[in-house]
Amino acid sequence: MRFIRLVLPLFVLFITACGGGSSDPEAMDKAADDPNTVLAITSSSTFSVSENSTVIGTLTASKGVTWGLSGTDGALIAVDYTWGYLTFKAAPDFETATDDGKNNTYVFTVTARDGAVGATETVTQEITVTITDDETERGSIVSDSTYTPFIRYLDVKKLRLFARSGVSNTFMESVASTYEAMLMNTTSIDYDLRGGFLAAADMLNVYQRIGYIGPENYSGELAPLPGGIAGYDNATDYVWELVGKTEADVIGEVMEHLLHTITEVVFNTTFSSDWAWKSTSSKVHLAMQQAISNGIYDISDYASLLGDAEAHRKVITKEYGYWLILAEWDYFGITGKVDSGYGTGNSEFTKGTAAEIAASNPLGHTLYLDTVAKVLSVPDKDVIRSLY
Repeated sequence: MRFIRLVLPLFVLFITACGGGSSDPEAMDKAADDPNTVLAITSSSTFSVSENSTVIGTLTASKGVTWGLSGTDGALIAVDYTWGYLTFKAAPDFETATDDGKNNTYVFTVTARDGAVGATETVTQEITVTITDDETERGSIVSDSTYTPFIRYLDVKKLRLFARSGVSNTFMESVASTYEAMLMNTTSIDYDLRGGFLAAADMLNVYQRIGYIGPENYSGELAPLPGGIAGYDNATDYVWELVGKTEADVIGEVMEHLLHTITEVVFNTTFSSDWAWKSTSSKVHLAMQQAISNGIYDISDYASLLGDAEAHRKVITKEYGYWLILAEWDYFGITGKVDSGYGTGNSEFTKGTAAEIAASNPLGHTLYLDTVAKVLSVPDKDVIRSLY
């Protein structure tokens, strides 16, 4: 879990970091008190950090100092002025570098100022942090008859994409890239919650089915377990590789069904009291009821399911979660979900912007900010368009 990765290094840093390079408190006190000690930065000028981690390392000096930083990539880095802990403000993503040269090499300058009363001496050092790739995040497409009727799979950030016959490798890779775009690292992300989300997806063996054109292209059971393996039973809809459709149609198809999988399966586990679709007291249910009451969400198309209360609740909650996130992301336009005569929305969900959700469905807006916005990032529209 990411929580362990973050906390353990900080504990170690706390017991070793007080001013100098020695772990002996008495030795450090002597160095700090000795006016003849030459001020110098004693820690390394280079660090190597795996992507998705915020911890860089600890600065040390020959005597007690106050730390500062500046320079090209300094705005992306935080330093504890007393203890010298260096961290990224947002965990770096190897595939989407944010350093000045976009080459996963972050360069900045640290300043150590003598901490003694009245002292003015300072020294500086240029620091270089190199980000390494976590190659376990996304695998290669694997052909494997074990999972029949699915003939290939692709693992990406703890989600397995299973494809049936006819699906192109290019489309599989594009779906994987879309999912990655939802999990970019930004300053809004809570990496403990993100870690819990990924751990849940891994533990539950969550997978996304991908098919070619539509259900009519296949005979037999449409939603079998891959290879009949009981461990693979956490999935929702198919993403269909559409043929002869507009870019917006294709993007809408992929976004909708990835978000169905995320909300109905993974959020349902990660945020059990918030996104539990079975519970009428969950925050998602209460937010959905507010949207229905306020005329934002029309569920009349799902009336045929009313004979099965659980199935009805599952479907309308899944659809509400998708519409809510799409509106908060301002994604109705790019996915072709704006209908004439409905402003920014459509006949099923009439509000298509975050501002409108905040005003007309405040419970939904709060739910989004407290959960979704801390785990998922808004996918870059240009990146998404380039994939389809």
